[in-house]
Amino acid sequence: MRYLYADSTPFPFAFDFLAGLERLLLHGGRIAALQAEIEQLETEREMDAEITARALEGVDRWVEEAKTALQTADVAADDAGPLSESLSERLQKLVDQLAGETEAAEQARLRRENGAAHDQSVAHRRVMRDELQTLFLQTELGAQPSQTVIRLRESDYGFTVTRAFPGDVKVDYLIAEDGVPDWDAKRTVASVAGAMEVQVGMKKKFLRRDMTRELVRIGDLIVTEARLLPSSAEVRLEKKPGSKKAPLLLELSRDGEAVDVTIERESDDGMTMFPAVPSDAEKLEGLWESLEETAQRAFAARASVAAVRVDGHDVLAEGHALLAIDRIGRAFAPVVRELATRTPNDHELTLKVEGQDGKREERYIRRRDLHALLEEAGTAAVERLGYLTAL
Repeated sequence: MRYLYADSTPFPFAFDFLAGLERLLLHGGRIAALQAEIEQLETEREMDAEITARALEGVDRWVEEAKTALQTADVAADDAGPLSESLSERLQKLVDQLAGETEAAEQARLRRENGAAHDQSVAHRRVMRDELQTLFLQTELGAQPSQTVIRLRESDYGFTVTRAFPGDVKVDYLIAEDGVPDWDAKRTVASVAGAMEVQVGMKKKFLRRDMTRELVRIGDLIVTEARLLPSSAEVRLEKKPGSKKAPLLLELSRDGEAVDVTIERESDDGMTMFPAVPSDAEKLEGLWESLEETAQRAFAARASVAAVRVDGHDVLAEGHALLAIDRIGRAFAPVVRELATRTPNDHELTLKVEGQDGKREERYIRRRDLHALLEEAGTAAVERLGYLTAL
């Protein structure tokens, strides 16, 4: 299946872009609206704090002026004698008391209202987190494999699958406990890709000076960790996980059709690295391909989002979900503009889908419907993401 513009020219993405755009605006609009509410709360609290600070400064000035007036009145009332002095002192103490109570009451009010605003912001960020997780769990947005880590735990394997989304947004997924059933126990190389023997170096023949190939059967070694990237991989193999003996490490790289493999192992001379001979590289490429197939199955069994990273920051954990939406939105914007240009009317966005049999069907979405998703979320959503509706 491939996607085409309405004028039958190739479309840059190989997924249902219109459905993805709709979900991006649905969840992104809600996130944008909540972010705007948080910013409004923060602005209101800052303004309240400034107004209260100025008011309390005014109270302080009033207290000083009131005390000065009392002292002046005390001097003017010489005929009252000690009585006026006593009354003046009592009134000054009362002024200080009332001023202190006023300040304490205002500070208490600020703490209450700041606390309420903080709780509301926390609740908003929790909803934003849920919206972002739902988007990345349920929506196809043109993500590409970035990295998969398969790591042996005590008796089974844990998976962390990373996908790279448009806009350089990277998402780490955790896999359901039973997501990859045949990896619920220790796996040997043989169980993954078949029994194999590989050359790991050269050694002297017994009682002779000439050299011979040093071969190692790796089929019974256990896969303790595999780190898979699109064009490279690192695989760690151990006879007995957790033992003091150094593991055998495979470093694989792919350049077009060519695959290079370096084998690192412990020898009498310490850790040595040996470039795999072509026939062994082919066998080990088979192991890599089997692990990649496992990674695909793991991604299909994704159960939750562990992290969403933008410029190295986990915006999911740090409460900045809108940054991820903005990045993907900006990456989609030129495509939306091109869609609008190539769609034969000004109220829809249209794509064609070509099946394996060559037959084509047309898919479209009304621009007004996309805009309505943002309007439902609120004015802030329209202002932030309206450019993606092509209206």
